Amino acid sequence: MRVPHWPLLFALLVTGANALAPRQRTTNEAKEAREADEEASQQRLDYLLDIYKLYHGHINTMFNYFLIIAGLIATAYVQSMNVATQIDKAVPACISLFGAFISYIALRIHIRSRDMLDAIERGLCREEGRMFEPGRGFLTADLPRRGLLGRHKHQFRITYWAFVFAFVAMAAYAWTLRQGIDIATLFCKLVIR
Repeated sequence: MRVPHWPLLFALLVTGANALAPRQRTTNEAKEAREADEEASQQRLDYLLDIYKLYHGHINTMFNYFLIIAGLIATAYVQSMNVATQIDKAVPACISLFGAFISYIALRIHIRSRDMLDAIERGLCREEGRMFEPGRGFLTADLPRRGLLGRHKHQFRITYWAFVFAFVAMAAYAWTLRQGIDIATLFCKLVIR
C-alpha cells in the first residue's frame, strides 16, 4: 500500500520551511553550553596541573636520590682504591662500572619523565591559549628559548652524562692501575716536561 505524501506537504506548508532547519540555541542554552565548556576547561586544567606537579616533583626527587646513590658509589670506589692491596684490584673498576650503569639508568628514567612533562606542558599551553591572550600565559610567555643550558631539560641530561663518563673514566683508571700503569704519574711527567 502506498502512503500519500500530502500530509507531509501540508505540515511543511503550515509550519513553514524553518521546521526542517536546525534549531537556533536560546540565550539560556547558549549560557549553559558556555558554562559547561568552562567547567570542562577547568577540569582539564586542574588535571594537567596535578599531573605536572607530580612529574616535576618526580624529576627533582629522582635527581636527589641519584646524587645520594652516586655519592655512595664514589665513596665505595675511593675506599676500594685505598685498600686495593688487600683486595683484588678489579673491584674498584667493577664498582665504578656499576656507577656508570646506575647513572645511565637514571638518565633514561629522567628522559622518559621529561618527555611526559613536555607532553603535559603542551596541554597546558593549549589551555593557556583558551584562557589568556597570546603570549600572556606562564608557559606561552616563555617561548624564546635560552640556548642549550637555558632549561632544566638539558642541564639535568648533561649532569647525568657527566656522571656516566666520570664513572667510566674512574673504571679505566682503576683498570690501568691493575695492569701496573699509573696514568696520573705519566700525565704529570708529560705536563712537567
